Amino acid sequence: MSQNISEKDQKTLNSLGSHVSPQEIQKNKLYLAYYITDGLVDIIFLWNSTINTNSGYSVINFKNRKRPQTIQLTSNDKTEILKTLQNFQHLDSLYFQNFFIPTDSLELIGDLIGLKKFSITNRNPIIFPNLKKLSKLTEVRITISKKPFQFSKSLKNLQNLEKFHIGTDLRKFPEFILNFKKLTYLSLQSNSIPSIPESIGDLRNLREMNLYNNELSSLPHSIKNLKNLTRLNIGRNNFTRIPENIKHLKNLESIDISYNPFVSLESFRYLFFNPALTIISDFASSKNYKLSIGGLTIPKEVKNYWHEKNYEGIMQYYTPPIIEIAQKYAHNPKSLTHHELKRLETEVTEKERRILELTLPKNDPILRIINEKLKIELSNGFGLMR
Repeated sequence: MSQNISEKDQKTLNSLGSHVSPQEIQKNKLYLAYYITDGLVDIIFLWNSTINTNSGYSVINFKNRKRPQTIQLTSNDKTEILKTLQNFQHLDSLYFQNFFIPTDSLELIGDLIGLKKFSITNRNPIIFPNLKKLSKLTEVRITISKKPFQFSKSLKNLQNLEKFHIGTDLRKFPEFILNFKKLTYLSLQSNSIPSIPESIGDLRNLREMNLYNNELSSLPHSIKNLKNLTRLNIGRNNFTRIPENIKHLKNLESIDISYNPFVSLESFRYLFFNPALTIISDFASSKNYKLSIGGLTIPKEVKNYWHEKNYEGIMQYYTPPIIEIAQKYAHNPKSLTHHELKRLETEVTEKERRILELTLPKNDPILRIINEKLKIELSNGFGLMR
């Protein structure tokens, strides 16, 4: 390292175990790695190499820092190890990776009052520690693979949090997040959250929001209040259309829409308000490939527009909106152009189907095609409408 470690911190580290090189890391062992700043230990990683045989810190990227020094812990007593951590009075950041088993007590973490960053990634469920004393925390990351997982009520008291991530297969939006008024980064990646509350619009300092891999099909109207938002990830959800309120996010620089079951690109006009917006999608990168979003096949004409970044051409292709085409067909089935008929067959959703059913006979050829398209086959041979 570029600086010498203090005698006190070195003595504490020596009591924990012996130094090893990355090549000496073995399975079924506990390890600690550390960074130093101004001669004091300021960042610590603790991990179990059963899960990650390379290192517990490989997934963390610290700019302008050399590789940390690593020691193999000689004790398997987690309580004693956590007690020893209290000797690092200047400890700024603490990271755990697959370190704990369900019976371990984490309460001693709540006494590390100098912590600003805390992260825990664990395969096993844990009893989360009380963080009430850790008023200096600005960043917390929680990823628990196995359930159940119980929150600590103390989380809602972390008023100075600026970055927060939680991925534990949540089935509901965790309301305590709304207390974090200073948040600039929020990640709810890899949960099973079906909806985001309107009150999310009160977190007006948000600059990045990651909602990847949930069960979302819409965003609240209040999203338009997040004027500082520059990055948004709604990939791998259940969106069939781009939420209209995204068009109000004038400072948005990047949006990930990958792996959603879009029914057409019609609603993409809400993304084209900003020519500088980077759109990340699961579109094929080459014109030689079949362009699709989820299971949706995009017409060749639109495919060419996309690769040419001719967004105006895409908007013209999807004019008028599909709901107007459905209303037009319901009024006079013979009034549609060939292009409009093709769109009606391929882009219609349950909303447009209901409009057609109110007016048209059941044996109408287009309605029959639409009903077949929207039908979900059951294992008993019967079908349900979406």
